[in-house]
Amino acid sequence: MPKSVFLKMGNDKKTFINLVNSMGALKIHERLDKITCDSLILCGIKDKANKKGAVSLKEHIKNSQLKFIEDASHEVNIENPDKLAEIILEFWKNKQ
Repeated sequence: MPKSVFLKMGNDKKTFINLVNSMGALKIHERLDKITCDSLILCGIKDKANKKGAVSLKEHIKNSQLKFIEDASHEVNIENPDKLAEIILEFWKNKQ
């Protein structure tokens, strides 16, 4: 990715890479069973990089729902914002 992409996020590339690498040390996967609240997992249907991870989250988080966003890959909020909003609103309404 070009330097400008990282600057828009408020970081330089090196800082961003260090942040991402440090997240791996958190071992989140070992604690997923501790999540007990209703959870909504979203993933673009064409998101090849994260689809497997989304399914894994669904398998390990109790009370979770997995929804795939049609006509979207990684940036679901940009690629299909209407469907994203619809799914979030439906999830929220069902929790009231």
